Amino acid sequence: MDGASGGLGSGDSAPTTEALFVALGAGVTALSHPLLYVKLLIQVTDQDLEEDWGGGGDGDVWGAVGTVGHEPMPPTLGTNVLGRKVLYLPSFFTYAKYIVQVDGKIGLFRGLSPRLMSNALSTVTRGSMKKVFPPDEIEQASNKDDMKTSLRKVVKETSYEMMMQCVSRMLAHPLHVISMRCMVQFVGREAKYSGVLSSIGKIFKEEGLLGFFVGLIPHLLGDVVFLWGCNLLAHFINAYLVDDSVSDSPGGLGNDQNPGSQFSQALAIRSYTKFVMGIAVSMLTYPFLLVGDLMAVNNCGLQAGLPPYSPVFKSWIHCWKYLSVQFSQALAIRSYTKFVMGIAVSMLTYPFLLVGDLMAVNNCGLQAGLPPYSPVFKSWIHCWKYLSVQGQLFRGSSLLFRRVSSGSCFALE
Repeated sequence: MDGASGGLGSGDSAPTTEALFVALGAGVTALSHPLLYVKLLIQVTDQDLEEDWGGGGDGDVWGAVGTVGHEPMPPTLGTNVLGRKVLYLPSFFTYAKYIVQVDGKIGLFRGLSPRLMSNALSTVTRGSMKKVFPPDEIEQASNKDDMKTSLRKVVKETSYEMMMQCVSRMLAHPLHVISMRCMVQFVGREAKYSGVLSSIGKIFKEEGLLGFFVGLIPHLLGDVVFLWGCNLLAHFINAYLVDDSVSDSPGGLGNDQNPGSQFSQALAIRSYTKFVMGIAVSMLTYPFLLVGDLMAVNNCGLQAGLPPYSPVFKSWIHCWKYLSVQFSQALAIRSYTKFVMGIAVSMLTYPFLLVGDLMAVNNCGLQAGLPPYSPVFKSWIHCWKYLSVQGQLFRGSSLLFRRVSSGSCFALE
């Protein structure tokens, strides 16, 4: 029980491993904080461009914009690819430059401290829960299982992930609220929330314990929908749409004759499915995160959470209904659908692009298209079969995390 099943939570290396995850998470959080800061300012407030920027010159243009988030700079008039007049809002870099002009470079990291503490607490909570409720008895789904057994394992895995996510979210949410409020102070140039301890005292004094958990419910709902949607979609796609028959090489070599063929196209597709489904499902659960962040700063005494920047909402459901009327959720989803589907389909069609590029340079008189750099292929089908046997049909598809396929041999010095 103490051996292989111990995982990250066993032995003397557990504290070191946990500290490493916390440190890596802190680094990523710090680097991405300016992006989240600008995104939050765009999310939280509600202004009418016609009122602020004197619209009415071109009804079609202004009417198409409606209400947007906090925009301290006016939009610029331009044209799209079809020649129609559109208003372009400031990009992330323009907005970030404006923040630097107002608050200096340090201003881009407003609210970072409570966010770092929130993420660290979430990571530690997950690690502690794995020790108290070890996932040793949770079997991993395998393509050797029948459909019923495989689905049962996925449900069990997802339930375990959901429990950890919900508990860590609830414990870290008070710090998330403080971080949100520290950041939106930029709108009204306020200094109500500064240090973490003083912010805790202020929220408790003014709003009581419930003040630390405003916006929690939509965040939890978003997390639950994301986990179940992502895991179940990935499971059904892998089970019903990915054919295991491609595991055998087209040249007739079985896995017993060529161990390298175990790194098959089907296995490669499965390794990407959950990632792509995560992108697709996050698009659908984004409204929950938006409503949660809006409720975290709504009617808290800061200008960003009060009219004219934002209506005062009675509950998160009231906020959801208001946003549904102001902005069509269906329209937003449609705008992302083609992008997400493009990622999914490009993953499946990548081998065709690879084979096409290889054939373009093969046996053309250049060294790159001749042995020992490349075999001479008789046709693109010959090339496809060769790559399939070698487990190289997805070679070059990942530029950041490249791994050696099981069929490759390298001399290590």
